[in-house]
Amino acid sequence: MRTGQIHILIQLYSVRRQIEADYFGTLRQLRQAGARNAELYWFDVQPPAADMKNIFSDAGIRPLAMHVSLPTLTHAMAEVIDTCHEMSVPDVVMPWLVPELRQDRDCWRQLGLKLSEFGQTLRHDGIELGYHNHDFEFAADNGELPMQTLLDTTHAARVFWEMDAYWVKCAG
Repeated sequence: MRTGQIHILIQLYSVRRQIEADYFGTLRQLRQAGARNAELYWFDVQPPAADMKNIFSDAGIRPLAMHVSLPTLTHAMAEVIDTCHEMSVPDVVMPWLVPELRQDRDCWRQLGLKLSEFGQTLRHDGIELGYHNHDFEFAADNGELPMQTLLDTTHAARVFWEMDAYWVKCAG
């Protein structure tokens, strides 16, 4: 995905209720509204990857990234890799961190190391890993921003930052 070209993606999480009710119909409506690329999100009721590939192809939308939770990356990495390969999705993005795992600087350091490890595994399989921020990464902890700690401890060649400008602005 990061080829020097700018790709605008519709984050399917933003239409998750519609997707869960009518996957193909929602994609068709998004395409009619002008969407060409999508960022998927991992959830329990998605169709099998082979079906999803056909659904996206029929709708005329390319899946260029997929949000995958930390627990799924931790416990189902092989399935994530298989799904990315089956659907030709080049990027996986870790989209959220539960409050228990973001309590202090050490939590952010541990996350950076874990993401770097996941990034190396995914990169070995031709997939890039990113981290999607919210506002809590910019709440100072003893004068230090968690986002800075995360960036400082994450191997930049293995993990990219998918900056959510809304949350950066919201955090001030």
